[in-house]
Amino acid sequence: MLKAPIRILIVATLCALALVGLVVRETMARSQGTEVLLAMQAVDPRALLSGHYVIVALSENLPDGAQCPSGVDGETFLPPPLRSVQTGNAWVALKQHGGAHTLAGAAASRQEALSFGPLVVRGTASCMAAVPTPDAVASPPGIVRLDLGIDRFHINQSDAQRIERVLRTQNVGERRILAIVSVGQDGRARLKGLQVDGERLELNWL
Repeated sequence: MLKAPIRILIVATLCALALVGLVVRETMARSQGTEVLLAMQAVDPRALLSGHYVIVALSENLPDGAQCPSGVDGETFLPPPLRSVQTGNAWVALKQHGGAHTLAGAAASRQEALSFGPLVVRGTASCMAAVPTPDAVASPPGIVRLDLGIDRFHINQSDAQRIERVLRTQNVGERRILAIVSVGQDGRARLKGLQVDGERLELNWL
């Protein structure tokens, strides 16, 4: 019978190999997926920067006068933490627009989502259309938010602070920071990195 230290060493080795295997599989899936760029916006100042990662808030403003994309409303497709279990396996469709991708529509199944756009990914979406106001008052733009299971980007502290400043100062409609996302054949979105003023900052686990 193996002694306790040897058994512990064997278990630790197996755990390490399993972890390496998982990283390799995820890295391969990330590199083989379809790459898209998605707009990001700043979030609550208290939540944007925490340690050495930036919260990835996939959202963008709707063009003036635009309505919410098909299949997206505040009752069925809710962002966390309001999302219900029933919407966890929803699908969103993406289409290319202005050098990046944007939300085209959402549905409960992959096949339905494909009717809105050529690229579909597992996730949920919410939309708040612009509310008309008197002519003398400028109405805030409508906004679309995506939840694709991506919530943070780990990076060194100095770059994280730089990203925070850019997010805070970019004007409405600007896309100075874009999330670089890989959409796999399994429909999962995997974060590859961020594009900051044209500079790519990518994950590198291997």
